[in-house]
Amino acid sequence: MPTIEVGIHPDPLVVASALGHMADEVETDMGPMASSLAALMGSFERSFAEEGPGWAPWSESYAKSAGRRSHGPLPGQTEILTRTDDLRASMSDPLNYLVEFDKIEFTGEAMPGYGDFHLTGTFKMPQRFFLNIDDDAKEEIQQAWLDWLDRIIEDGVAAVEAFGGGLFSGSFIGVRGAGGRFIA
Repeated sequence: MPTIEVGIHPDPLVVASALGHMADEVETDMGPMASSLAALMGSFERSFAEEGPGWAPWSESYAKSAGRRSHGPLPGQTEILTRTDDLRASMSDPLNYLVEFDKIEFTGEAMPGYGDFHLTGTFKMPQRFFLNIDDDAKEEIQQAWLDWLDRIIEDGVAAVEAFGGGLFSGSFIGVRGAGGRFIA
């Protein structure tokens, strides 16, 4: 009597194992976060280089007396927030950031104490928010995550193919006749 045999290829256990490996990698791999942090740091640097967006210029009175003030810019200096460059340089210090699997938090731990005043502004000083995330950084972050997901998926497909044949090769349906030979 003929037997109808249905075989799923690749083996579901192989697929499950590959998916489990992919899930483990998704839960533990911090690769896209490192790229995301680099993109954020670049965006913050561009905020300083471009003085903004939206930074108020020096007041006329401040600009005139700048060279005479101990807390003002150095003589001949025209860039905002760069008297010592400490604040700007601190934006690339990893101590300023708490990087977790699903978020990057700016802690300001390595930022000079006066940085908060510039971020929020005071009654005498306008806000100059330098933690701007520009479109270039957003695109870099999105691409880092897409590349990471592509790699994980490609690795999972490769694992299935290595142990169980082509992932997308479909199922096998056949009819065995007497004696175990496939007849259709």
